[in-house]
Amino acid sequence: MVEVDTGGQVRWYSALARPEVRTGDRVLTHADLVLTILTEDEAAEIEDGLALLAGGGVRGADARRPDAPPSGTTAPVSCLR
Repeated sequence: MVEVDTGGQVRWYSALARPEVRTGDRVLTHADLVLTILTEDEAAEIEDGLALLAGGGVRGADARRPDAPPSGTTAPVSCLR
């Protein structure tokens, strides 16, 4: 089990599909399961696409703004159990 913080909401997810997950990894989750471990570029691309869909503009390495809304779609693992 891993603890994942998605924009202030902390939940536990099963790491059975990705036992190599480590604290600080960016992960994509669904149905209480860690689906994949993302690179920083992959996480930024997903967050950018979702921000565009939500009308929030682009949030990537080239366009990060202090006033950009936080994204809870991809999140770093904060604890392993």
